[in-house]
Amino acid sequence: MGVLVIFGSESDKPVFGPLMEKLEKTGLKARLEVCSAHREPKKLAKILEKSKEKVVIAGAGLSAALPGFVASHCDKLVIGMPVKSNYSGLDALLSIHQMPKGFAVLGVGVDAIDEAVAAVELIEKGRKKIVIVAPEEEEEASKRFEACKKKLGELGLAFEVQEGDSYKDKKAVFIDFIALETVESVDPEGQLVIFVPVKADSDKQDALKMAGLATKGIWVGLGRGENAALCAAKIIGRGDK
Repeated sequence: MGVLVIFGSESDKPVFGPLMEKLEKTGLKARLEVCSAHREPKKLAKILEKSKEKVVIAGAGLSAALPGFVASHCDKLVIGMPVKSNYSGLDALLSIHQMPKGFAVLGVGVDAIDEAVAAVELIEKGRKKIVIVAPEEEEEASKRFEACKKKLGELGLAFEVQEGDSYKDKKAVFIDFIALETVESVDPEGQLVIFVPVKADSDKQDALKMAGLATKGIWVGLGRGENAALCAAKIIGRGDK
């Protein structure tokens, strides 16, 4: 499969250096490009056009437009990695996670090298089906759950609905809805789980909580059940629909 790793600046080497080492140690074929979405958009577009890799890890700090730019210029699954900069990387995390509808971008925590590599390892092992974890009786989570199912239906993809958040099926990519009001931590249990945070009326404290939760697992933005569906489709190799 191979992984294309793109970071926005040479100043990010304290992050992408260990990331490339970790990918190499795990036996994952990876190629590094350093290119800024803001300063070198044409060069970046050409890199993506020529790329044969199916997955991109895109890392950036400050305004962190890189993962979104990548997703808008190619049909690859993007794993966005916020790099610690101002506000301890919170600005980068929010820029990466809060994609509009229609963008297949997964986000990890700030400088979360291990989580990004673990996700790529699991993706490379192959996943055959999509399992959505049914949320408890909570209006906002149920709304996002239905949006996720609708998008999978539009893509023509079958899926299973599971009660309870135990991730046992090693052939599945899971989608789980996380209520920010009540959940204090998540555990993917070594499985491939896309977490969707949900809350009807979020505030700045929820942003800080999200930064803490994102230290584990892979995420889409607040309420983005549709984007979780798009990412899951790409993971099982059906993202070209």
